[in-house]
Amino acid sequence: MQLENTRLQHGQFIGQLCKEMELPDFSIKEIADLSMGEIPRHTHEDAHFIFVISGHYLTSAKDVTPASKSSRLIFNPAGTTHRDRFDASGGRFLAVSLNPEMTRTQSQICFVDRSVGFSGGQVSWLGWKLYDEFQGRDEVSPLIMTGLVLEICGHMQRSRERFAQSVPSWLRLVHELIRDRFVEPLTIKEIAQAAGAHPVYLVRAFRNHYGMTVGEYVRKLRVEFACRQISDTSAPLSQIATMAGFYDQSHFTRTFKKLTGFTPNEYRSISRTRGLSDTSSSH
Repeated sequence: MQLENTRLQHGQFIGQLCKEMELPDFSIKEIADLSMGEIPRHTHEDAHFIFVISGHYLTSAKDVTPASKSSRLIFNPAGTTHRDRFDASGGRFLAVSLNPEMTRTQSQICFVDRSVGFSGGQVSWLGWKLYDEFQGRDEVSPLIMTGLVLEICGHMQRSRERFAQSVPSWLRLVHELIRDRFVEPLTIKEIAQAAGAHPVYLVRAFRNHYGMTVGEYVRKLRVEFACRQISDTSAPLSQIATMAGFYDQSHFTRTFKKLTGFTPNEYRSISRTRGLSDTSSSH
């Protein structure tokens, strides 16, 4: 079947449907990849997000990192046109399609108007909680799943608000400097000097534009780095703590659990369980 420039209607994805559930505000489906290559260019008519359960996912959607590993959530607004695929090992994803009425009638939710990807941290764990609830659902699951979807949407809205503000070039340089050197013991004074800004002004501007303090951003980057190391390597947790910039393992464990809701050991156990080879999606 020729899929080039195909328009996919609400709740429609390319791949094998494994399981599905319909709720008043959204539909949720588990899809397995059968494409063995790139899916031709297509357009999604509905707003939706996918949560990559297994495999390495790649997409041409604007503002999303091209290569995505497991624990990756990508939101696409209505009308998104792209190509996407999993690598040669295949993959599997959870797809949540938001009903059009949801975006029109629930004024507390204002969805982002561009594709955006989330990696690691709280959003990924919300995705895993949603997947767990979807797999072992009972009579209370619809209520829990609705709450999780709304919480994920809240993170999307926060992302939209941050990008709505124009970030000055000097602050973008600060952002890049921190991303490049987050494992180092940086100080506000050192960062301010590099940017040519007053420390007080830097702190205020960073919070206003990025929605968190410099210290919170450093912690976020360190934990996301640790998540990747825990999932992708067999390195001891003490070594990962040092590599991520934490001064000891207890500090690492406290910070990791605060941001993810799991200890590093719990994260490794779950990551290994869900990282099992799975020849299965693209949307």
